[in-house]
Amino acid sequence: MIPVIEQNEPDSFHEKVRIKGQQFLKSNSFPDKLKDYWRFALNDLYSSYNKICAYSAIWCKRSAASVDHYIPKNVNYELAYEWTNYRLADRHLNSYKNKYQDVVDPFKIKEGAFELIFPSLRIIGGPNLCKSKANLTINRLKLNSQMLIEERGSYLKEYCKGETTFSFLTKKAPFIAFELKRQNLIENIQLIMGYKKKIIKFFH
Repeated sequence: MIPVIEQNEPDSFHEKVRIKGQQFLKSNSFPDKLKDYWRFALNDLYSSYNKICAYSAIWCKRSAASVDHYIPKNVNYELAYEWTNYRLADRHLNSYKNKYQDVVDPFKIKEGAFELIFPSLRIIGGPNLCKSKANLTINRLKLNSQMLIEERGSYLKEYCKGETTFSFLTKKAPFIAFELKRQNLIENIQLIMGYKKKIIKFFH
């Protein structure tokens, strides 16, 4: 996870989502189930945040994208129809987060809140976030699941083999690109990941 810059509310959001949601809430003071008008915001959310999941910091397919309510709907249903409460999330991570509130907000973290370890591609807490908060987030979102490690690995493999550029990596997997740059590994990651053998010179 890396810091995410909050994007402005789309012009059409008020009419497509907020008004409909507020009308529903007025007619249902204590609703058992909310109308999912937020689905009308998904396309705008997807494009506004460059198709990158706020939690994994990896590109996600449109079919896998979902609207996460950072403050869960069951905690404050009045925020169910507010753009500022939405985070673009891969549906798997959204389901892991669910109604829990122990995940840090990507809108509010600083650079260095999380770090990526090479070659294992496991995520750990960084110096700019309380260790307990980092661990709760990592565990809740399953950021070190085999699925996500393999996904990170596939992007890195393509980069190491010269099949994609660093610019492409920055667009599709910005957390990986950020960590390569921070750790000064842009040119040397092939060796660490085993895609390039170290040349030993013998002198006579």
